[in-house]
Amino acid sequence: MKMLAKKVSLMLCMMIVLVPALVQAESGGRGRYLFRKDCRTCHGKEGHAANLTPQSKTSKEWQDFFENDKHQAKADVWTEIGDKNIDRIKDFLMTNASDVFSAKGQECWDPK
Repeated sequence: MKMLAKKVSLMLCMMIVLVPALVQAESGGRGRYLFRKDCRTCHGKEGHAANLTPQSKTSKEWQDFFENDKHQAKADVWTEIGDKNIDRIKDFLMTNASDVFSAKGQECWDPK
């Protein structure tokens, strides 16, 4: 009986630790946070730049944006954010782009 209680306790502890991490990873985690913090200040409804969401572009368009450095008008923003965080934002945008996002929704309706 003690062994069963220990196993249940261990599993509960693992769930407490792992479930929030999985939820954060699925929802975009750090990249989502950084996008909201660093990008939405200008690219949100109250900002002075065009309103952007991850679904504003396809994954290819986001890829092109990051490869061609289209944010040249405010290059200092990239420096402030830093390469590691830019990569996190890019990952968030790419995995939630309009073509990927709609494909995820399609899976809900078309079970395999």
